[in-house]
Amino acid sequence: MKTSNFLITVIFLISVGELSAQIPIGLPQSTENAAIIGKSSEDAIQLRWAPANFSIWQITSNNGWNLDRAIWDDETVWPFDLKKMEFTHINNFRALTLDEWESQTDISNPLVAVAAQALFGNEETQNMDLSGGFGALRLVAEQQENRHALAMIAADLSADAASGLGLSYSDATVEEGKIYIYRLTSVGNPSGFGADTVYFPIQFYGFIDNPPPVQGLQLEENHGQIDILWSTELNAEYFTAFHVERSENGIDFRRINELPITTATGEDQPEFHRFQDSQVEFGKTYFYKVIGLTPFAEESPASEIVRGRARDLRGPVPPQSVTITQLGDMYSLQWDIPEELIVPDAMGWIVKRSINASGPFAPLHEGYLPIEDRIFIDENPAPILTNYYRIYAIDTAFNESPGSVYAAIWVDSIPPAAPVNLNAIIDSNGIVHIHWDHNTEIDLQGYRVFSRTDENKVWYQMTQRPISQNYWIDTIDLSSLERSIEYSVIATDLHYNISEYAVPYRLALPDLVAPSAPRWAPWRMDENDLILNWYSSSSSDVFFHRLLTDKGNGWELYRDFYETAEDLRVSIPAGESRNFALMALDTAGNASDTVFLRNITSISYEKLPPIENIQLTSLEEENAILIAWEYPNFEDVRFMIYRKSLDSEEVEVVGTFSGNLRSFKDVGPTSFAQGWHYHLKAISGGGLESDWSPAYTVTLNQ
Repeated sequence: MKTSNFLITVIFLISVGELSAQIPIGLPQSTENAAIIGKSSEDAIQLRWAPANFSIWQITSNNGWNLDRAIWDDETVWPFDLKKMEFTHINNFRALTLDEWESQTDISNPLVAVAAQALFGNEETQNMDLSGGFGALRLVAEQQENRHALAMIAADLSADAASGLGLSYSDATVEEGKIYIYRLTSVGNPSGFGADTVYFPIQFYGFIDNPPPVQGLQLEENHGQIDILWSTELNAEYFTAFHVERSENGIDFRRINELPITTATGEDQPEFHRFQDSQVEFGKTYFYKVIGLTPFAEESPASEIVRGRARDLRGPVPPQSVTITQLGDMYSLQWDIPEELIVPDAMGWIVKRSINASGPFAPLHEGYLPIEDRIFIDENPAPILTNYYRIYAIDTAFNESPGSVYAAIWVDSIPPAAPVNLNAIIDSNGIVHIHWDHNTEIDLQGYRVFSRTDENKVWYQMTQRPISQNYWIDTIDLSSLERSIEYSVIATDLHYNISEYAVPYRLALPDLVAPSAPRWAPWRMDENDLILNWYSSSSSDVFFHRLLTDKGNGWELYRDFYETAEDLRVSIPAGESRNFALMALDTAGNASDTVFLRNITSISYEKLPPIENIQLTSLEEENAILIAWEYPNFEDVRFMIYRKSLDSEEVEVVGTFSGNLRSFKDVGPTSFAQGWHYHLKAISGGGLESDWSPAYTVTLNQ
């Protein structure tokens, strides 16, 4: 059996609290150095006190404690006034000497012997060499603390030990109903070091104040042992130690702990006291009760009786090695275990299987296989998948012990079929829904989806890992110039065999991109006809070009051109104006930006219109004159330019120029001239001429 015993360096009686009714008059019952408690018995008041540390204990063991008593008449002295109390000295209490221990106490009592051993120490402790520095000092301090703790425990558990240590007194000179105040003071060493003064007020009742039974008893039935537990909190006020007694019939009990059971207090205090009884037989019922010990070494009445059994909770040793062999569509499992590992209560084996390494595992047969068996055939394993096996050993108490997990990997090199009936649709937002028929292979892992914009390009995988569903959603940027996209799918199985690509599906994409706009080419007039040309849109999907005309009362369709038009003649009556608009339309009906020709006017051919907006600019650095003008685009028109210096009457012909020209740089004038007049005239191949322009003058400032 095992007990939970702790050596602690706190004073047990301090943690116990008051064991008898006391008078609340504000006197210190405990200090950092000492504490005192008491209780009323049938014919006396029992007192117990203790030093808080080894140093105080050593001083008071040699010099003793002075115990004084006063009687408080609360009818004549009220409120309580310590200065008015007349204390009578009772006695000085010190520890017995070694000779007195041997002659006055029963050394055969283990607790008395412990108290004496703790008080006097041993020769090794007394003669310890302290020159070893801090380590030696710490060792000495720890041994002193342990000696102090052992002595205090012995005093709590044995009245003889407490008396021998000079830590108890029984006052039989008391009268019923009177209030007594006890004062305890240590007798210090010559330097004056000692314990504080403590007081204990109590009223004598003349009857025994017995503690209650131990509370909160319960059992835990564990493997091969029974744990007896009782509440720490419910019993802390009364007891400092406990005894456990056991019976096999519920009547005859015997004590099964060798020493009183104690438990640490303070922050390390557990919720329950615990005693573990391992001297039990599996399945047999035992009865238990617990008895508490007060700081006055008094035993409480027995607790309630609880009963329980030690259980067999551990299964036998499972197989140590397992070999799995694939036999077509079946698996053979063979195992082995050393005979010395088969325990007497081992009953047999249970073979379990799962398709996941972490389980759950299900049995493959009814009941269990005999302990002599070493082979099992699984006739219906999960096909294609990896099968995981675990062999359990079972005993007569039906405890199961699982063996290691063994994997049986199915040999498979056949890929799944290529997915069929691939289809795709796209909405106006560019969301593509791709779907296909589910494959029927039982070992199917999933699908991978691919796309490309050109059948000559490499497939792009859109799925990072195999997907289980038979659909995929893609998003297309409809502002791109791609007109179609192609999709395909492959299937993969659990053994990573890959199918062929599904028959690709090419999806036409909505065309939301307008074509580029056409551009006007230079136009010209031929009699009353306007001759038009333009540069077609550069977009590849242009279906036709649309020409609109406006006579001043709104736009009208002139004509749609499905082929390139060259030198389109548009008849305009003389003196009338027209506006023209041109756009390109693609196969999806998207229209380009519109380009315009505005205010194109037909002229009378009796005379050409005059040249207008003539501007002359002196280019001093180049010693030249720049001539610029505006004129309508007429068929077969040329321009004549004349000049005359300001200091001469002679008119010079600068030249005749093409009708497409609208400016000319004249480098003919000399630097010494003061200025020049210029005249311009338009002439046609048919002999028509415009009026001469007015004279325009410019000066070279050199």
